[in-house]
Amino acid sequence: MNAERNRRSESRPVAPVTSSDVDCRPCRSVLPLGRVLKRTISVFIGALLLGAVTAADVAPLEARSDARAGQIRVVPASDRLLRKAAEREDTLGRLLKAAQPTIGVPYKWGGTRMDKGVDCSNYTWQLYRSLGTEYDGFLSTMAMSRLQRANGLRKISFEEALPGDLLVYGHRDRVGRWRGHVVILVDKEGDITGHKGLVLGAHGASVGEVQYVTYTGFDKGYFKDPQMRLANVLRVAGTHQKTDLD
Repeated sequence: MNAERNRRSESRPVAPVTSSDVDCRPCRSVLPLGRVLKRTISVFIGALLLGAVTAADVAPLEARSDARAGQIRVVPASDRLLRKAAEREDTLGRLLKAAQPTIGVPYKWGGTRMDKGVDCSNYTWQLYRSLGTEYDGFLSTMAMSRLQRANGLRKISFEEALPGDLLVYGHRDRVGRWRGHVVILVDKEGDITGHKGLVLGAHGASVGEVQYVTYTGFDKGYFKDPQMRLANVLRVAGTHQKTDLD
């Protein structure tokens, strides 16, 4: 009887083993301690870096669908009317000329290099500084959101905003961290370039570089997501003399 049972067992087909048949949990438990620690540290550092990037810019939008978070559209610097605007001799023309070599520079949280990688607040400050304006010191988006008058900047209303003014957006997330973004207004109504709500800045998230963009929410007081509300509008001293701002 045992011999018969053995013959039946030997004749039974054996299914091939695939990766889906293998439970890898025991494998992880026997990994060398050094490898486990290395993996843990890598994941931890990656999480910290991700948190740092999202905290400085508009990354909370990445967690939502485009339908909810809205849209952002890049307008190429080669746009005919945009290039024509750069020929102007006013503040806007000077800014657009100065911005030309920076288009496409990667966004980098905490970055200060206009040729290697820069974040939004460093970009606006350094671009204006290159023009010799009175915008004479770096300010974070949180500081700019509260500012009334300092560092060559002063608060104005959105209705007063002209090309070259700074639009500061931001909000606090569920755990109280500030998430902000600042851009330079290029064309409020679309009568200069044909692109209503056109701005210039170093954008994180889906853009990831210095670009001209339009976005959902411009005329409703937010940047792409209703949570990223317009917190302040600032003007650089000496940029619009006709309005007697200084």
